[in-house]
Amino acid sequence: MNSLEKKNKTVDKTAETAAAAAKKKASVLEKGKKRKREISVKKTDDIVKKSKIIIDLPDALRTFMIHDCNNIKSRMFVPLPRKPTVSDIISDYRVWRCEKLGNKDSCNAEEIIIGVHFYFNRCLGTRLLYQLERHQYKEMREKFKHLDNSQIYGAEHLLRLFVAFPKLVSSIKDITLSQETLNVLKEHLNDLLLYLEFFFRLLFVLSMFMKCPDY
Repeated sequence: MNSLEKKNKTVDKTAETAAAAAKKKASVLEKGKKRKREISVKKTDDIVKKSKIIIDLPDALRTFMIHDCNNIKSRMFVPLPRKPTVSDIISDYRVWRCEKLGNKDSCNAEEIIIGVHFYFNRCLGTRLLYQLERHQYKEMREKFKHLDNSQIYGAEHLLRLFVAFPKLVSSIKDITLSQETLNVLKEHLNDLLLYLEFFFRLLFVLSMFMKCPDY
């Protein structure tokens, strides 16, 4: 083998070594990216898990929701505006809880009450109505422009908000609630549900439904 052949062989071997090194480096980089993606997904999963709120719906309220759904399908709606309204119910709940527990969590209670008002007023027209109820909703908004939804609707629709709340909270982008906040929120929501159950016959329409015409 002459010197030129030896030189070419050396060059080829060097090129092979460089290619193998580049391939190994690319493999390491790809594994690193994959691991970062896995960590990112894991963190996201952890956030989703931590953001879950489990609502304990009492049997009486669960049964009512089934009847409510059947009534809507039969075009039997609750008469509006309701008495007591959502605002009345939440205000009375605050007094009831304060008498039961004292003022030790009044600050948390106030924040939750403000939050329930806010989400009910904001979400009623987009998340809490059956399709058949939308005409009635439109009529109420035109007739009572000066009132919030929480001053028109009552316990029947407030109950729907509590059922929708877990999904609602998890759908909020760019906001991660701490476990402590979630625990406080869960405690108050479940306590509010117990309040609705305790005063069930006073708060819910059980017989005086309004027959809705076909539109």
